[in-house]
Amino acid sequence: MKRWGRSLADASPGQSVTVGLILFDHPRARCRDLGLNQGDRVNVGRREGEALLVWKHNGELVRCPAELARFIAVERPLR
Repeated sequence: MKRWGRSLADASPGQSVTVGLILFDHPRARCRDLGLNQGDRVNVGRREGEALLVWKHNGELVRCPAELARFIAVERPLR
């Protein structure tokens, strides 16, 4: 069972998380345009202006707007 408990916007730099549910149609479409999809494992980077930098495991950098990151649920890391 997956546990989606927080948004990508709340993830800490250096954390590795899995993109989960993307809420609402418009944010889903924007994520798709950025190449960020449900199930992608990403490493969270720093914030740069109004964007959150995330690296996909294939090395691709995605600049995720902060307002969009709020609508992306991420899987809690295992402890």
